[in-house]
Amino acid sequence: MLLKITIDPDPGYAVKEIFYTYNANNNTLFAIFPKYPDNKKLVLKDVTLPAGTAISFLSTKENVNWKQNGNNVEISLPDYNPNKIKLPYAYAVKIENFGRFTSKPTINVSYDAALKPAVSMENKTDGAVIHYTTDGTMPNAASTIYSKPLVFKNTTSLKTIAIKEGLINSDVQETNVKAYELMKAVKIVKPASGLNYSYYEAEDMSADKMGQLQPIKTGVVNNFNLDNKSRKSKFGFVYTGFINIAKTGLHDFYTTSDDGSLLYIDDVLIVDNNGNHGMEERSGKAILEKGLHKIKVIYFDSAGENGLSVSFNISGQNKMEVPASILYH
Repeated sequence: MLLKITIDPDPGYAVKEIFYTYNANNNTLFAIFPKYPDNKKLVLKDVTLPAGTAISFLSTKENVNWKQNGNNVEISLPDYNPNKIKLPYAYAVKIENFGRFTSKPTINVSYDAALKPAVSMENKTDGAVIHYTTDGTMPNAASTIYSKPLVFKNTTSLKTIAIKEGLINSDVQETNVKAYELMKAVKIVKPASGLNYSYYEAEDMSADKMGQLQPIKTGVVNNFNLDNKSRKSKFGFVYTGFINIAKTGLHDFYTTSDDGSLLYIDDVLIVDNNGNHGMEERSGKAILEKGLHKIKVIYFDSAGENGLSVSFNISGQNKMEVPASILYH
């Protein structure tokens, strides 16, 4: 992959990037660059090195001079000598005794009795300090220090970074902490068991495509199954109806599908598992009042194998496939 993107890049792909690899056993960082700079100056952005750090050019195994220029390191490479440089596809410098980094913070989101999101953070690197922002800016050493769990009233974009003196800062970890509102149940007179379904076929099947087509057939099914498909691939279903929620609370919903699937509760997208992919599970949350709620699942297969499973649970309890006994139309 490295050779592909350096010697034969796709159109528009930047080949001026620097790729890093790290040897934790001896704390050595390698910077790999695909093009030898004409001015013999290699710039490592956002790297701060301790004074006296040894850097060598691997092709010739000679030490090179460097200087700190603000937040960047500027390395002076030797003259390009094709007799000494045997591999002209990529070049590398070795930075000794440097590269130990701080692990990214782990962010845990839970919901209190009032269903407000509570956030706790932790870090695997001993002695690291976690800084965070909630205003959309990138966190740094001057940002607020995390000391105790945070509770948010509204949906918040949380960005965190872990910093420890002498180590490289962690990557920024970003999480959208979502605050949920209670979704009220609907009143339906004498609903019938099962779900309505519409079935579609197309050579370029997608979730959007089904909105442009007339269904080939419609009917009622017990649950979210593919039993009514008429061919092996390139088809889609739209299931609509109601789900009976037994207890008010925060619920997790899941779809596992090959290819894409979308799950809506009360016309709100809860699970976005769209796209062309193999069997893949994604999830979402909703606070639901006890009673009936509208449910809609869009599923499509673009080619090859196919499958669909829809599951749910009250948060903190075991996940289960949605039973036919709580589905209505």
